[in-house]
Amino acid sequence: MNNSQKKALEMLENVMTAETLQMTVSFASLFVLVFECFKDMVIDRPKSFYCLSTMEFRDDKIVYRETEEYKCNVRKLAKTPFEASLRWFADYGVIAESDVNRVLSIELRRHSFVHELFNVIHNGITDEDIQFLGDLISIYKKIIPIL
Repeated sequence: MNNSQKKALEMLENVMTAETLQMTVSFASLFVLVFECFKDMVIDRPKSFYCLSTMEFRDDKIVYRETEEYKCNVRKLAKTPFEASLRWFADYGVIAESDVNRVLSIELRRHSFVHELFNVIHNGITDEDIQFLGDLISIYKKIIPIL
């Protein structure tokens, strides 16, 4: 059996073996859950700091309207609220610029878990995926102490 045949058989086993399939789907679910919790926290912390006076409750959820101070100190740092908030944490020395870049790479992998799940199942979870999750949790821990 040549290498391409071995790879094809491994991919088929990833889809057809119940234990492997369950582990892959469980890991993908955990990865997305941790990432989304991290993302919400990263966006909400600077927003709650600069927009506390605009806080409202809607449908049992806290909502902040963006103030000019928030726009000037956070939103101007990047195109998306998530990246801008990451850069705000980096500007204050909570995380390093390398952490920001790592999280943005992790975000790309998160997108593949959500939008290309069959390919993830087909190809399996990689060592890099496991490292991404570990790195995300490590960066999460750097931010949590300032809460």
